Amino acid sequence: MLTLEIVAFLIYSAIVATLFALLVPGYLVWLWWGRGSTPGRPSPPAPPTPALDVLVPVQDEAALIARKLDDLAALVYPRERVRFLVVDGASSDGTWEVVRARAATDARFSAVRLGSADKTRQLNAGLRQCRAPWVVVTDADASLPPDTLLRLAAAAAAEPDAAVLGTAVVPARAHAVERLHWRVANAVRRLESLRGAASLVAGPCYAFRRSLLAQLPADVVADDAHVALAAAARGSRVVIADVCVTERRSPTRIPQLLRHKIRKTDAYLREIFRFLPQVGGMRPVARAIFLWRARRN
Repeated sequence: MLTLEIVAFLIYSAIVATLFALLVPGYLVWLWWGRGSTPGRPSPPAPPTPALDVLVPVQDEAALIARKLDDLAALVYPRERVRFLVVDGASSDGTWEVVRARAATDARFSAVRLGSADKTRQLNAGLRQCRAPWVVVTDADASLPPDTLLRLAAAAAAEPDAAVLGTAVVPARAHAVERLHWRVANAVRRLESLRGAASLVAGPCYAFRRSLLAQLPADVVADDAHVALAAAARGSRVVIADVCVTERRSPTRIPQLLRHKIRKTDAYLREIFRFLPQVGGMRPVARAIFLWRARRN
């Protein structure tokens, strides 16, 4: 028997499939045709290792936090050039105690605790303590390859006009539709990046220049979309680095997937409307990509 959620999901899927069939092929051809118009600069023989502040907002992550902290500790980067700021949002399941214990034994880690769970507030609390020229944001459920920070640093050196760096994402376990989503999204964002301006970065891991913004607006829900569009509005580039991270928490059932997509779409539309008045300040390619995506959503 069809439930209301399943019917809604089928309708949503039909609409997305129709739009994909009608609009996406032409967009992909445009990206492919112009992908060489803004070639990336070659990396220097010895990429610099700028100081990095890595922000990790967490809240009730007892099942994942120890693994996440180990994952961060294993990242290959000069110890004196990286700092991990773990910002806890009033966890009550032991997450805070694990974070605080790690900060007491590893000087690279700093523990910050807030009295409420709000990702934007947590990121802003972390940003107030950031002093490095680049800030890396990563979620508790994201597993990063050991060379992630080195690859992000290399991308920053190769693309001096980039203000935001994104990564590809693969789910460790997810519904087939979600796996397909990430395969398509990774490919499209890579083509957009080669064309000159990736439209978005993914929340599990991205980086941005500290000078890009002082704080996130309090009403931001999609911090990844906000940062990418803020860079575009300033005429800076958004580049997808040669990094692929693993997302360990993804929707595995249709009801979960439907709620996830509705929430993501709503959060992204907020940012579309926020930055629409600033479209004139975007580079031509970034403006075209922004407007195409705005029409599609």
